[in-house]
Amino acid sequence: MFTLIRVLLLALFAQVAFAGEPPTAPILRFDLGEHTAMIRRIASDAEGRYLVTASDDKTARVWDLRDGRLLSTLRIPIGAGNEGKLNAVALSPDGQTVALGGYTGWDYDGSTSIFLFDRASGRLLRRLTGLPNVISHLAFSPDGRTLAASLGGNNGIRLFAVADGHLLAQDTAYGAASYSVSFNRNGSRLVATSLDGYLRLYYWNGNALNLLSKKTAPGGTQPLAARFSPDGTQIAVGFNDTPAVNVLNAADLSFAYAPDTAGVDANLSSIAWTAQGLVAAGDAEKIEGQSNIYLRHWQGNTVQDTPLADNTVM
Repeated sequence: MFTLIRVLLLALFAQVAFAGEPPTAPILRFDLGEHTAMIRRIASDAEGRYLVTASDDKTARVWDLRDGRLLSTLRIPIGAGNEGKLNAVALSPDGQTVALGGYTGWDYDGSTSIFLFDRASGRLLRRLTGLPNVISHLAFSPDGRTLAASLGGNNGIRLFAVADGHLLAQDTAYGAASYSVSFNRNGSRLVATSLDGYLRLYYWNGNALNLLSKKTAPGGTQPLAARFSPDGTQIAVGFNDTPAVNVLNAADLSFAYAPDTAGVDANLSSIAWTAQGLVAAGDAEKIEGQSNIYLRHWQGNTVQDTPLADNTVM
């Protein structure tokens, strides 16, 4: 019996819905109270009360950050193969709204969708439809009114009104997939990455999206993640194709400096700022003769490496 509980069981009882509608056929699974596949993204609210994880197991889970309890599991329509895998999650700053996306809708809609849930009740609020490729990353503006999405292919980024889901702005002049879009602290600027090699810096006033700068960074040809510093003056960039990390000026994307990545043997493509400095992780491993994926933390002139896992840090 216990062996069976660990096996994922799928049973399709009816045909999927008509094209353009999410499927309504029940798909039965055991719920083990934890993810059973790779966790692609993690999001938290501004006060650090809740955590939401999005996974290849086609679920998102809401956790209480104070004690680690699982609070709820969010489920979207799923199907065979990739349909339903979640690549992206964002939690509104007030902790009330969860946005989910990924391989979400192509099988039944011919396009992808973003799903907005009420975090407390788990109720689906709305579905943002008609997106032309997989959703790679999602981010709420600091005021929670705008949702930004990075898309696969050469489809760029989209900005939506959270209140009713209508499209506010977009930039489709991209040469490859975008895997990251991020607001600064006051929500007036966005930075987006693309595997076409460029970082794009925008001004955003709530209605119009204006491109301020489009530049490459010296650290690599595939910028994967970019994040504003807490004070909004700098942008840290992690790359898919090199171990480098770059810090750019947030005013114009000019190069500021490169944190020390001596001894790093693979990419540090996942990056974030803390109150104590800058952290990054990815595929980098082999610390002090061990074989561990690790986190590198820069604090002033101090560099610290901390083993984290035995596989890629997403």
